[in-house]
Amino acid sequence: NPLIVGGAAGDEATVTISTGGLVDTAGEVTIGNTGNVTLTGGTLESFGLITVEGELAGFGTVDNNGPVVNRGVVRPGAPAGVLTINGNYQQQSGGALAVEVGNQNVLLQVAGNVLLAGELQLSLAPDVTPSASATFTILDAAGTIFTSFANVAAGERLGASGGGSFQVNYGPGSSFDDDLIVLSDFLPGLPGDFNNDGTVTAADYTVWRDNLGAADESALN
Repeated sequence: NPLIVGGAAGDEATVTISTGGLVDTAGEVTIGNTGNVTLTGGTLESFGLITVEGELAGFGTVDNNGPVVNRGVVRPGAPAGVLTINGNYQQQSGGALAVEVGNQNVLLQVAGNVLLAGELQLSLAPDVTPSASATFTILDAAGTIFTSFANVAAGERLGASGGGSFQVNYGPGSSFDDDLIVLSDFLPGLPGDFNNDGTVTAADYTVWRDNLGAADESALN
């Protein structure tokens, strides 16, 4: 039978799978847009497709015969540990890989291939200021990484919530193994760099103009 977590309007649902815990289904798993599945050391096992429209988070193991298809948010590692997907990972245009950069490497381990689209979202863990020489491996694929994120191509810089930006390395031409996604060359935030891309340009003026006087001016901090 399929497993559906959340999905209907206003039908919020949360499933937490703790260490030693196992949720096992012979059918497909759908984490609906109001659903949240958080692993804290446990295992989610499916013999079919796993579709994420809400959020899949935490650390533990996803055993999947079909791919994990991300149309929502996958947030690996929180609060501390590795999220292992024992199959393929496909991120679609509406999906996001949300990563908190701290003192841990390899937040998402994929035993198969990785197909990228959508966004990579970065934030800095509290009280963490990386050095320029520090590197963070946020994804390690046993197979091949195909295509790219929509918001950051391989080798480009991406701003992190909390300030500063990283160079994002992956795929062919990477300075690191092409089956890894590695953050490197951290630059602290610059005054006026409102989009956190490591430079001050007309794009920062647009962010400033669009957010000045708004109820929430956090984008200008």
